Amino acid sequence: MTSKFRFIRQSLPHARKGSAQALQVALYAALGCGIAQPACADDLAKTANAASNAPTALSTDKLNPDATPTDTPPVITAPPSPQPVDIAQVPAVEYSAQNFDKVINNGVPFPPSVEVNVPSYLTLSQAQAYLVQVSPKVAADNANIVSNALRADSTRNLNKPVVFIGATAAHAHVDVDIDTKDFKNDVRTDLGNLANPLPVPLPIPVPTPSDIGGLIDDNVPNNISRDVNRNLANANVTVLWSAYNGNRTQSVTDLLNGMTDESRADASLSLDEQYTTLAKRYFQTQLAIMAAYLRNQALHAIQETDHAAQRSLDVGLISRVDRLEAKKALADAEYENIKALNDAQLAMTALQRMLRTPYAVRPTSPLFVSTKPLPPLAYFQQQAKQHHPAFAKVAAKYQQAQALHAFSEANYRPTVTVFGRAQAGTADNWIAGVAANWKLWGGIDRDASRQSSLAKLHQAEFSQVDAADNIMLLVEKNWQSVKNAQQNYIALNTNIELASEMLRFRRLGFQEGVNTAVEVMQAEANLQKAKTEQAKAANDYVQALADLMQSCGTPLAFNQYMQSADIKLPAIYFEQRAS
Repeated sequence: MTSKFRFIRQSLPHARKGSAQALQVALYAALGCGIAQPACADDLAKTANAASNAPTALSTDKLNPDATPTDTPPVITAPPSPQPVDIAQVPAVEYSAQNFDKVINNGVPFPPSVEVNVPSYLTLSQAQAYLVQVSPKVAADNANIVSNALRADSTRNLNKPVVFIGATAAHAHVDVDIDTKDFKNDVRTDLGNLANPLPVPLPIPVPTPSDIGGLIDDNVPNNISRDVNRNLANANVTVLWSAYNGNRTQSVTDLLNGMTDESRADASLSLDEQYTTLAKRYFQTQLAIMAAYLRNQALHAIQETDHAAQRSLDVGLISRVDRLEAKKALADAEYENIKALNDAQLAMTALQRMLRTPYAVRPTSPLFVSTKPLPPLAYFQQQAKQHHPAFAKVAAKYQQAQALHAFSEANYRPTVTVFGRAQAGTADNWIAGVAANWKLWGGIDRDASRQSSLAKLHQAEFSQVDAADNIMLLVEKNWQSVKNAQQNYIALNTNIELASEMLRFRRLGFQEGVNTAVEVMQAEANLQKAKTEQAKAANDYVQALADLMQSCGTPLAFNQYMQSADIKLPAIYFEQRAS
């Protein structure tokens, strides 16, 4: 059982004109290579069947550079037509506290995972939709938003009365012996002193006991024992209300709301970045696959020329040196073919990792270039002002600075608290009152705190200006990059025409004995190089356009430009075959 490598072809909705088309189609059929049909706008109505129509992934899906194009017969069967989701209609998932169960982690093992069946063949819009579902970064950002939103929501009752219910239940046991000897001695002494004759005789005779201490000894025991058992129970209701706190509670709520808005802006920035990275990897994979295909084409043509060179050597038309040069050119072509296959495999792996699938993802949206003029720079800059998440983040920072400043100002104001408490079952036991406090001196320096909060406000204001300057410059840079890539692609058309004509000239010269096999091989390699360079220019255009859309804060608008492009390169698939 060996794994074979092959290309699969699918007809384009419109073919190119000229003799080059016939040669290209013939080479496709001879190599078992193919062109994938770009996604059409008519397929948008079939979104619901996308997952069910996707082919089953192969468990050992790899590229085998050891296989030659002639090992297997041409493959005519095309893969199922991809069913894209609605173009540019993949909204960022908006989460709120209601989306999450109050039970931690919903009772599933940590970390939580989302099982999504990602098809093997994907349009870009489909990949964007699946990215939102499978990306752990998106899930982490949404969890952070929910956490901050719930924390801010928890402060909504800070300015309302707080009611406490208290209850006490206890059992007391006391067992004690009290020694009264010292007490009796002290009392006996004091009474004896009182019984002494007075300095002035009273008119009424007072009897004097002969032994006053005996009175104490007879009536008071030397030891008193007590054993007490008692149950105690008490219940009370306490009410506290911060009637006036200098706007402190509202400042805390505003601060937490600002932190929630900042987390939303951070999540939007992260999602825009992931959309852009996905688009870049998606079309980088298309470029790598096309480069591998062109290298395969060149290798096949060079193999034919090498075979012709060997026959020429056999009949004595060329020297052995010319034959060795032809072999060297063939070895170089084989190396470049293997390298291109490995690069394509790496690009497919990068896309596969991002979509978290166990099998290779085959992109079906083709590389494209639009020769139409771009909208003016002012349009994109206005889009950035309206949609870029960085402005929302700066606004959230300013809101937090305002809340901190309001909290600092509250330190100059008094606080008034209303309180009350009553014991249950005893209508007469209660207390109610008002407490007022006003800090005059000590503790945190209020002036320094106030100046610090003002500095935070200034920081947020200047950050907004700085962000606007940087984003506007970034938009202009990316706008110029798109225009340059557009012109570069158009200019490379001449290179392909020149390389094609040079190859035709070298082949005629080789047939007449004027040119060597090496010159023909070089011409063939130059033609494929020119095609690869133009495909790279198309990829440069796509990459620059993705950066431009991200800098405008509208990464999904990329899909609209893709659909309206007037030049679309063929999308080529890899597939393996066991024999």
